[in-house]
Formats: sequence, structure tokens, C-alpha cells
Amino acid sequence: MNLRKFWDAEESKLYGVKNHLNLKGSVLLLIGGCLLLLSILILISKTGLDRSTLIFELVFFLPFSIYLMIIISTKHFKLDTKQYFLPVVVLFAFLIQIIVLTTEITLSDDLYRYFLEGKMFLNGLNPYLTSLDNVPSNFTSEFLPLVNNSHITSPYPPLAILLFAILSWIWEDPLLFRIVFSISFILSIVSLDKLLLVKHRWKLVVFAWNPLFHLETGNGSHFEALIVLLIIFALLNLEQNRRGLASITLLATFFLKYYSIFLIPLFWKRLGKNGQRIFSIGMLGYVTWIFLNPSLITGLLTFAGEWYFNASTIWVLFELTSSFFLAKLIAGSIFIIILIVILFKAQKYENIPYMYAGVIIGLFLLLQPTFHPWYLFWLFPFILLEKDTIPWSWIILSGLIIFSYNVYIQFDTVNVWNELILVRIIEYVPFYSLFLYENRMDIFTQIKILKSYLNKRRGIFPS
Repeated sequence: MNLRKFWDAEESKLYGVKNHLNLKGSVLLLIGGCLLLLSILILISKTGLDRSTLIFELVFFLPFSIYLMIIISTKHFKLDTKQYFLPVVVLFAFLIQIIVLTTEITLSDDLYRYFLEGKMFLNGLNPYLTSLDNVPSNFTSEFLPLVNNSHITSPYPPLAILLFAILSWIWEDPLLFRIVFSISFILSIVSLDKLLLVKHRWKLVVFAWNPLFHLETGNGSHFEALIVLLIIFALLNLEQNRRGLASITLLATFFLKYYSIFLIPLFWKRLGKNGQRIFSIGMLGYVTWIFLNPSLITGLLTFAGEWYFNASTIWVLFELTSSFFLAKLIAGSIFIIILIVILFKAQKYENIPYMYAGVIIGLFLLLQPTFHPWYLFWLFPFILLEKDTIPWSWIILSGLIIFSYNVYIQFDTVNVWNELILVRIIEYVPFYSLFLYENRMDIFTQIKILKSYLNKRRGIFPS
């Protein structure tokens, strides 16, 4: 046989095997997507996504269990290397969002506040000065009775109010908000795929197919997906050295949700002089505005100062000190100290410090007095971007945190707000146990460093 013909024949066989494996992998991913979609349909049909029922919390673990199996299968069978990985992931995320969008809003009434504060702005009312229970009699809406804590002025930043106003002006129906947030979720999936390294691409399903994120976006109607999309866009621009655009985008995320301020010092050096100048001018203008109009943050301070829900660390500190103020003071001090240490470490980091960003956001979530399920949206992009492994502790928490809705069983029926200790145990004991196990080597290393430092101190200052 001619050597060339032999080579072509062997190459053809290999190509055929590769195509077969690609097809097999794509089919496996399709099956996983179909099972997840079916389980979401079962969850909706059996529970109506009614947050005031225990059955909702329990049946949620049907799609969540399938989600966990998909993560394991995607990594084990290397499904991310297949030709149709991204289209399949996006397709099923899109289908799930379409299905969840058809459901009646049951998980949160925040959407009505978004819509009405946008309408207030359009009608010449200032949401920072006028609360929704104090609007003029000519300002009417069927959604006014549905807003909780309507006596509190807006806690949202200015760009968020402007966004609410624009969407309310385009279409006088809150459905548009839900559609925009769902589209943002899909776009954030595509954007995250561009940011993930090739060897980490399989992690995309961890974010894209998480049942909690789909429910909180499509039904809960929170705009966390939009914030995440902008943060990913800023990171993509940083990776490509478009520092001015990255700075503008990060500034926009802050003016939509305040929490992103903790990320700015981490990325400050990488913004460059022009980016730093842009951000500084924006922040200076905002701080001046607050100084001249303190009412801008009255609602925010009320929520931050009085709200207490699903806390972990602060709950323990409160039980130990019997003082909410002291518990917050201790938690805040811990956060600031660790934040300063991380910022110093990050300055020596050559690449964009995704890992440190994840630590900061994760720490913020665990130390603050209010931890709603949709807050996990903020964290997930960062914890997927750097290490080869995935943080199973946070993934498991994204399932267990559904039990935080247990408080609404009494609240929605008899208007009693009662957080059960058992719920916190179910949520946080598995999480912290797994978290400590996953990070045991880092913890041991830090203990050794601390011991070494203390030994040196004893040598300098002998007793």
C-alpha cells in the first residue's frame, strides 16, 4: 500500500472517532439539559414556586440534584471540549428562562418597587425624598399595595433609578423588567465563556444552569444578572487593556449596586492612570452629591442598619454578645482587616486577582447581617475563574439557601417573621464544614505563618 494512502486512511479513522466522541458528548449534554428543563417544569407545576410552602423548598432539590450531576458529568466526560458545548448551554438556559418568565411572581415583590420608583421619577417625584406610602393621591397603581416596606425611601443608587424609569417609560408593565434581566443573564453566560480559560470552560454550567439563579432572575426578578454582566464586561476590558472602558463599566456597576465598591481597590492598579482618573471624577461627583443631598442614602442606611435576615457569622456573634450593634461592629472590623490584608497581597499579583475578588465578595456575604439567596449571583463568576477546582461548598450553599424562604411560611400567612435556628443549621453547618475542608491547606499555611511571626516576636521581646 502507498504510504500516503495509508496515512490518509488512518487520519480518516481518527477523524471519524473524534466526530463520534463529539456527537456522543453533545448528546450527553443535551440529555442533561433536557432533564434539568423537565425538573424545572415539575417544580413549577407541583409547587407554583410558592415561597410560603415547605413543598417548594423540598421539590427544589430535584432540579438541584440534576444540576450537581451535570457538573460532575461535564468535568468527567470533558463535555466542554465538544463542538456544541456553548450553544447547548445557552439554549437550555434560554429555555429555562422562558419557562420561568411565564410564572406568576411569587418569590419576591422587589420588582414592584423597581417599577413604581421608575414611575415616580417620570412623574417628577424624588424616590429619595418621597416613600411609596406617601405619594400624592394622583399617583395611582395597582402595584402599590404589593410593595413591602413602602414607608422607606429608595435604597438604590442613581443609575438604578434611571434604569427603572427608562424601562417604565418604554412599557408600563413590570414584565419588561423581567425580560431585560433574563436577557442579561443569558448574555452574562456568553460573556463568562469568553473570560474562562480553555481548561476551565467546563465550569460554565456551574453558573449557567444553576436552578437558584434561574428562579431568582426569571421569577424573583432581581437585577443581579445585569450587574454580573457589567462586571464580566469590565473584566474582559481589563484583560484586553481597555482600561478606560473598564473603569466606566465598573463605575456603572457601583451606581447600580453599591457592593461593587469593594472590588475597585483590588483592580485599581490595573485601571491605569486614565481609568483611575475617570473613576475618581465619577466618585468625587457622587460623594459631593451625597454631601449636598444626604437623603440620597437615607433608604440605604435604613435597610443596612435595621435589616437582619439569614445571617451566619453575625447571628453567632449576636448570640454571644446579645448586642446587634456589637455583633455588626465585630463583623465589620473583621471584614476591614482581612480586606486590607488582601489588598496588600493583590498588589504583588501580576494577573487580574480573580481569586482575591472571590474572597472579598464571599467574606462580605458571610459577615453582613442580610444574606438573600440572589446575593450569591455576585460571587459565582469570581470563584470559577482562577482555580482548577470548583468550590463545592458555595455550590452546595446555592442549594441549601433555598431553605431561607422558610420564614415566609408564617410571614405570608399570619404576618409573623420568625427565622428558625434549624434553618440556619441546615444551611450553614454543611457549608462551613465543606468550606473548611476545601481550604484546609491554606488555613494550615496561614497558621504556620502566624506561628513563625509570633516566635520571631518572642525572640525580639523575650519575657
